[in-house]
This record gives sequence, C-alpha cells and structure tokens, in this order.
Amino acid sequence: MNLLKGGNGINICIWQGNLSLGKEQKTDREPVVELEKGNEIIQKARIEFMAKPVYVALLTADKIWFERDVSNEPAQKPIALEWQRPFEAKWRVDFINKPGMFCKDHMTGVLSWDAWYTSENPGRPDSDANPTMSMQGLWPYFLVPAWVKDGNKADNKFYIAMYADMNDRKQAEAKNKQLQKEAKEKGIPFVEVYPSNMFERIIVYPVDRRKNTPLDQFTLTDIMREALGQEPCAYILDLEGIKPIPGGGVKETLATCGNYDTYMSKFVEATRGRDSWIKMGKESKKLTGLKPGERLTQEDEKFLIEKLEDFVYFVTAVNSRLKQYRSFYENLVKYCEESAKNDKLKPIAEKVLKQAKLLGERCSEKTLKDMTAKRDEWEGKIKQLVEEVKNGNYTNIAKSGDIRNYAESQDILVSFCRRAVKAIRQEAAEIDSPDPEVISFATKVREMCHNALRKKHGMEGW
Repeated sequence: MNLLKGGNGINICIWQGNLSLGKEQKTDREPVVELEKGNEIIQKARIEFMAKPVYVALLTADKIWFERDVSNEPAQKPIALEWQRPFEAKWRVDFINKPGMFCKDHMTGVLSWDAWYTSENPGRPDSDANPTMSMQGLWPYFLVPAWVKDGNKADNKFYIAMYADMNDRKQAEAKNKQLQKEAKEKGIPFVEVYPSNMFERIIVYPVDRRKNTPLDQFTLTDIMREALGQEPCAYILDLEGIKPIPGGGVKETLATCGNYDTYMSKFVEATRGRDSWIKMGKESKKLTGLKPGERLTQEDEKFLIEKLEDFVYFVTAVNSRLKQYRSFYENLVKYCEESAKNDKLKPIAEKVLKQAKLLGERCSEKTLKDMTAKRDEWEGKIKQLVEEVKNGNYTNIAKSGDIRNYAESQDILVSFCRRAVKAIRQEAAEIDSPDPEVISFATKVREMCHNALRKKHGMEGW
C-alpha cells in the first residue's frame, strides 16, 4: 500500500506469491511497480516475489487518507480531526511512535486501531460521549484511540486519543486527584494533567466496508477480494481463525465474574431465604427464598450445578490458551536459535528473540505450572460443591466466587500473551530485505505468530 502525496490516492499492489518458499521461488528479476506522471516517478513499490500476476489498483477520492502530526499533543485527550471522511467505511488509524519510543503495554512501535462508531455501541453509557474501554491488565479504562461520534448526539467528527501506557495513566490520575484537592482548597480552577504522549504522527485510511459504504467506493479489502476472489480472501484474511472460541472452550459460558454475578449470587440469595430473580435461557424466573430444610426444585438444582461446573470450563479454556502460547514461545526460540547459526540471519533472529523474551518471562514454565495446579485445585473444590448441592447442602456455594481472583490472574496473563505475540509479529513484519533467506525467515516467524493468534479466547482482547 502506497499513500500518494496530497492524500487523494492510494496505490495498492496485490500478488499471489508464496513468500514461505523463500529462495526456492524463482523470479527472473525483482518486480517493481511504478506510478508515473510524465517523466516523474510519483511512487514506486518493490514486490519481492511474483509467482503469479501482480494486481495494481489506484483508489482515489478527496482526502482518502489523512496524516497528522501529534507529537505535541497530550495523550488521552480527545482530539477532533480537522479532516472529514470522504465516504463511510471502516477507517483504520496507525499511531506511529516517536523515534526511540515504544508502547510498553503493547510492546509495539506502531499501534493500529479500527475506529469505533458510537452508533454501533448504543448500550454503552458513554456511547454519545468519549467512549472508553477496558482490557485485562491495562487498568482499568482508557479512551478508545479512535472513534466517530455518530450516535444520538452526533457531530460526525472523527476523534482520536493517543493511548497512554498504564503506569503513565496511573501517575496522571494520582496527580489530578492531588490538583483537584488543592484547587478546591484554594478556590482556584482545576487544570487537568495528561499522561505523556509517545506518538509522533497518525495515518488514517479505509481498510474495509461498512453497511453504508457507497457502492462506487472501494477499500483495501475490496481490492483484495476483487483481485484474488472471495474464497482466497476469506482464507488470507483468516475469517474463520479470528472468531473467538467459546468462553468455556467446548461450550459457551460467561466469565467467572459474570457467572457469579448473573447466576451464582441469585442462588446464594435464595438459599439464604431471600427472593431473587435469575435469568434462565431467554426468560427471567423468580427464585423464592428457601425456608430452613427446604430444597431447590430439581430443575433449579440442575441449573445451579451446571453453573458451578461452568467455572471450571472457563478457567480450563483460558489455561489451555496459556499452554498454547507457551508452546509457541518454545518453538519460536528453537527456530530463532537454529536460524542464528546462519551469519546472515543472526542479527534479525536475535532481534526477534529479544522481543520473544518478554513473552517467555511472563508466561514462564513455573508460572504456567502454578496456574495449572491452581486450576486442578479448583476443579476439586467445585466437584465437592456439586456433591454438596446434590445432597441438598447449599451452605458453601458462595465460596465458588473465590475462583474469580485466580481466574483474573489467568485472564490478565493471556491478554498479555496476545499483545506480546502481536509485537513479535510486528518485529518480523518490519524486516525488509530482498534476500530470499531473510524473507523466508521473516515469513516463517509471521506465520508462527499468525497461527498462535488464531482461535483466541475472549479474555485475550483485541
């Protein structure tokens, strides 16, 4: 993808070359795509491999892409761009770091974000304000980095807010609490302090269609579909692989907190003699508070047991994903260490290994062993609770909620693992060389990362 000067055009090159073949894939010469005006070369793109035809498309529209310097802007402060979308689409924003800086939370030099539309999130309390989101381990909320305000209070402007690392947000919040207190005591205006900004510039471009994208306008994904066909694109984009697995792995379950709040807490209330309402299927049902010696109905008891067992399904599914990430790390280390024996590949292999070390340290063998032992321990505890329920003893079912602390530690780690693998993938994507062996190495690393990221658990985040 080449962004043409002026913001009114994007030159796209698509080919079906198999990068993983490396030096085995023969080309007579290195293909180059040039966009010329008279004798002037406007844009040039090098295609490393060309096993089959190269497709070239030129997307044009007034301000189809937009670039802005944000180096002097504070992080986490909403900024309405002075740019207007030329048509409706899924717009992506690339936040490019300042030289020598990187996002510690995401371990990347570029943070890409597809803009939210506030109209598509009507259930959010802030859907018409500045939308916030949370991710496991990134404490607790932050402004969505890019959004279009098109809800009830629409101004249809495109907003950005530079992401700030968790520790920077914590420090800013603590400082603001102090300043608010001082301002109140002294009767002076409160001036908010924002976290430091690590980004240099942003680039906005149309990545895919929305339902209301005009038929005469095209996006990057459209061009890929047109060039290669619908089925190959579904494979290339891995539409199947990006779907999350069920919360319980083999069955749909709520997360442990949701399971306890939605179901278990209602049974706790009822078994302690207080009426409560519980959702069973699509309908809500009244649970009448039990009198001493009374039992739940057979149907309710069966449902209670199912929800107790769902705790184990959920933590087992997350634990399995952690094991997959650990396996990915170990295989990647072996591949990079073997590749580093080649002097040509050693510098880039060591660079990837350095990035991978962050994953290996957090998702260590010991950590995973401890978490798995804790999972086994909780499986035993839940089995004991199930037996008690079957015997009409509901005294200890509230203790099932204690699993949430263990579950959260797993959720935070699996979310970190996903971000770490994405950082490794970005590191490999930035390896630029015409050498077939180097390209083959980088492609293999990206392929390993891609496979590790497939079939994610919902707790992994985006």
